Amino acid sequence: PFKGKNFCPNPIVKFGIPKYADSRLNKKVIGTPAHDEFWSAELYKCIHGHQTGGLFIPARFYYYMNFNSMATINGIINPDFVDLHLELAYLIDYAKANGKNILCAKKRRAGISEATQKMVVDYGWRFSQSYQAGVAAGQDIYAQDFMKKWRSADSLIVPEFRTKKLVNNDDEVVAGYEIRNDDGANEEGTKNTIYVRTMFKNPNLFKGLFLNDIIAEEAGEFEKLKEFYGASLACLKDGNKQ
Repeated sequence: PFKGKNFCPNPIVKFGIPKYADSRLNKKVIGTPAHDEFWSAELYKCIHGHQTGGLFIPARFYYYMNFNSMATINGIINPDFVDLHLELAYLIDYAKANGKNILCAKKRRAGISEATQKMVVDYGWRFSQSYQAGVAAGQDIYAQDFMKKWRSADSLIVPEFRTKKLVNNDDEVVAGYEIRNDDGANEEGTKNTIYVRTMFKNPNLFKGLFLNDIIAEEAGEFEKLKEFYGASLACLKDGNKQ
């Protein structure tokens, strides 16, 4: 897409968080009018998208570009702007709006898994209500590698976007927290959930779940890919509507 003058999809990375809103530098800014106004504006962009340089960038892409950090052998880095990832964000929004699925044939090291874990799974888990995602792979190593990327990015998220967890293990991550009182402990929060399953022998492990998104990581390694697709498709439907 054509990018006009002053195109900047990642102002947080480029210019940084101003001191009056950076609670990592000074916790005393939390709750001040300036802090609240800044983060309300950022939250709005992460939910509604952002216009820059004459181009609309989707909300999930704005979130990915500005609030994703990756641990590499060269240290902690932020995503570079790549047209392919912006086009992927457009495609994800189109697919979700029209009840479509995406089969992404790609080269190695294209950053698709990194972008997908942030723009689909993490985005839904962090910013939606009643969100359920399934991450599947034919071999456990691929599912866990996907979640390793997610956990790394989650550990580096800004405090204002952090989410507590009721459950956090290799099979399941549930957003929420406990409030203890005289009657015991009550579980609060969104209860948004990420289910992680290895489908090498059994392609039916999502059956019975209602899921907003399903990620089939390294689909070429699925022994029973067609069976998995057929068994999981109903999880994405409300009646006949996907």
